[in-house]
Amino acid sequence: MMGQQKSDRQLFNYAVNLEKRVRANHPLRQVKAAIDFRFVREEVAHCYGKNGNESVDPIVILKMMFLLFFEDIKSERELMEMIAERLDYLWFLDYGLDEQIPDHSVLSKARTRFVVSELGALDRFTHPRQVMAYLGLVPSEKSSSNRRRQGAITKCGNAHARWLLVECAQHYAAAPKVSKELSQRQQNQSRAVRTLSWKAQNRLHQHYRRLMARRLLRNKVIVAVARELCGFIWELLRTQECYHAPAPSGMK
Repeated sequence: MMGQQKSDRQLFNYAVNLEKRVRANHPLRQVKAAIDFRFVREEVAHCYGKNGNESVDPIVILKMMFLLFFEDIKSERELMEMIAERLDYLWFLDYGLDEQIPDHSVLSKARTRFVVSELGALDRFTHPRQVMAYLGLVPSEKSSSNRRRQGAITKCGNAHARWLLVECAQHYAAAPKVSKELSQRQQNQSRAVRTLSWKAQNRLHQHYRRLMARRLLRNKVIVAVARELCGFIWELLRTQECYHAPAPSGMK
């Protein structure tokens, strides 16, 4: 069930009003005045049921993802730690000083769903390289005669999905492990899915370490990891029946 964050500007018992603590020319105040984030509730309403526990408000999720990009924060875990310490972040998210900050896994799950949604039907891709090209993660090329020169990535296709994958690739800088949160999320997954997940963690982390050892720029390394991550996503969504949408009734 979709939750909704309530904006409450009351004074707290220690007389702190966040509205007054954020300066008038603060960049986040300008963003909040220019963008009405309420549009996201209509966009994702079909993804939520009417029963069950309330989720984190999708407006809050979108704002948190915006902060990751806007402030160039390395990980969701670091963002959640910073939110509790930053009055401007709390004000931007409509949180009070005493409210519990969501777990970092909330953003991880949301980004996974967004990536799958942005990619759409994968039947049109017969090879993972086609997914990489669709997302603009392949190098541009300028060739003449027998000379072949590669440049920066093309940045063609779906910019939103490309950004999401690059952000997801940041996680593989850390050593592979199955955290308590990940273990809970994998409880209802098949052995094949868990095996592929562990394979991806190890391979992408090793790929990250090898490229960093060559003293490449970290941004280039992360993009290279994101490009390889496309292959695992393509394999998972095409080979695992649990990710296949059921055919409409009446169709064979």
